[in-house]
Amino acid sequence: SRLSFTNSFYANATGTVVIDDTELVQTKIDQAKAQNRNSLVLDNRVYYVKQLVVPSDFTLEGQGDQTRIIKMHWSTEVASGSNAVITVDTDTYDTQQNISIKHLRIDGNAQNQYLSQDTTFEYLNYAVRVFGTDILFDNVELTNVIGGGIYAYDTQITEGLTILNSEITNGSLTYVYEYSPIVASESRITKIAHNTFQNFPTAALVDAIQKGVITPNVIDNCGAGLFAYGSSKIILSPNVLLGPA
Repeated sequence: SRLSFTNSFYANATGTVVIDDTELVQTKIDQAKAQNRNSLVLDNRVYYVKQLVVPSDFTLEGQGDQTRIIKMHWSTEVASGSNAVITVDTDTYDTQQNISIKHLRIDGNAQNQYLSQDTTFEYLNYAVRVFGTDILFDNVELTNVIGGGIYAYDTQITEGLTILNSEITNGSLTYVYEYSPIVASESRITKIAHNTFQNFPTAALVDAIQKGVITPNVIDNCGAGLFAYGSSKIILSPNVLLGPA
């Protein structure tokens, strides 16, 4: 006789079996949205997920550092090749708005992932993909990702991007590819304040921003530091820029 499982199970380096929580969390998000509840507060524990889709007018919130979302082993999205842990609902492409991610830690589990071919779609290897109007990250720790951090650039202009009190660290397993802690190119009314960006191959990209405050942040060992070419009506100092470049 043999056993048959409907879910995938993995053992991590310590021999502990990890269970895929993707369906559990995504169902809670979808149910809350269907019941006109616009937020979900996660329990104070570790969740292993492949990829979560956060809809418009919704807040995904944890209870601090001990609410941890870890990317499931070898969980590149098959159809698109996306390595995102959190993304937006691309089926309703023109209506992304009022999305908040707050008070939690995201671990990209980089050592147990593989890079996708991202020549055509540069966002595929970023841990978080967002765009739209009024996007907020508050007290989020994002670390140990296979590629880049937050990708907030799209043909749909992102307006009202705010990143506060967050840490985006330790991206990419190699410096061969130019992954950034934050891609906020061409966004409007952008506030990036009191954050730490550390250990990525290339700079924090805030180029071509219209109206923004990018200060004060610590940017350590991220390529050229802060790239803001072509931005207008923007405050870029003070920031602490460290590293070989």
